[in-house]
Parts: sequence; C-alpha cells; structure tokens
Amino acid sequence: MREKFDLLALYETSTLLNDSLEIGFILDNLLRTAMSKLLVTRSIALLSHPVHQVYTIASAQGIYQIDKTETFDFDLFPIPVPGLRSEER
Repeated sequence: MREKFDLLALYETSTLLNDSLEIGFILDNLLRTAMSKLLVTRSIALLSHPVHQVYTIASAQGIYQIDKTETFDFDLFPIPVPGLRSEER
C-alpha cells in the first residue's frame, strides 16, 4: 500500500511540475519535496553562470533574511574533476 501511495505522490508531483513553465514555481516545489524527504528546515537552489564563474540564488526555503541578488564564486563550491588533484586546478 505504501508503494502505491509513493507512486501516486510521484505522479502528482510530476504532473504539477510539467504543467508549469515558471522556474521559480518548479524550484520551490522541488525544494519543498526534498526538504520533506530529508527532514530539513532550510534549503537553497543555486544556478551556475559559467561565463562569470559565479552561482546565483534561484530559490530558497526556510531562509528568510537572504539577499537573492547575492552571488557566490565557483571556488566556494568546487566541482571535483576525476583524476585531477585540488592543487592542479
């Protein structure tokens, strides 16, 4: 019975997200879903801007005093490259 409920919830979420073209709505719902499964109270989604080598805040949940225009350097969240040591980057 639990598996049927999980599949129904997944189907409803998929339908809801596919019906919208608004990135903010989609990210907010994905963050809320992840938060409920992980039992956390705060989450944030960052968008990567490779040309400027920064991340920007796309959506935040449970974080009320945040400047959504703030940017973060790529160095803050380095992306590991297989076979490349950190001093070689």
